[in-house]
Amino acid sequence: MKKTIIFLIICTLFTGSALAGDKERVSKKEHKLDDFNVPIQFCFFPGVPQNTRYSRVHGVKFGLPISSGNGVVNGMEASIFGSWTKYFSGLQCALYSECKRGIGLQGAFYSQCDEGVGLQGSVINISKDYQGVGAAVVNVNKGGKGKFTLTGMQFGLVNYCEKLNGMQFGLVNIIKDSPHSFIPIVNFNFPEEDE
Repeated sequence: MKKTIIFLIICTLFTGSALAGDKERVSKKEHKLDDFNVPIQFCFFPGVPQNTRYSRVHGVKFGLPISSGNGVVNGMEASIFGSWTKYFSGLQCALYSECKRGIGLQGAFYSQCDEGVGLQGSVINISKDYQGVGAAVVNVNKGGKGKFTLTGMQFGLVNYCEKLNGMQFGLVNIIKDSPHSFIPIVNFNFPEEDE
């Protein structure tokens, strides 16, 4: 069982890396990012120290107890209580993780991601536009602007999705825009392509 879970996580991370080229890149000028890359960074509270606001971390960003910022983390962002950097590629973990755009693995007690590709693993997952896998006790996917709010799968006790192209596995499975909106255990929606 452990080998299967590890295999699924690795496949998801590689899928996130492969699909990363499809996502809009973060513009340095648009978001006032620093001109230099930082290999390691320590953050204590939002904006403390001040250089964490618009940093570009290519390595590891630690939050003792919280990390945040409008910058980018390529690598790992790990905090005790909150990992809140807006853009990450790699791993983001804490008790509470939040991002505007993420690629890779987001793990926490509570995870929230506006736009993401990869694996979101938590007790509670909230997302808008997501491609990949959501694994939690409660998965909620709503409010996205794309054709589908989720392309992939949800595993949990309670799964809710507005517009799904994929499958749900859980006790309560709800797909709002589907001919079969509620089916326990396994629910699915594979809409026909527009002609």
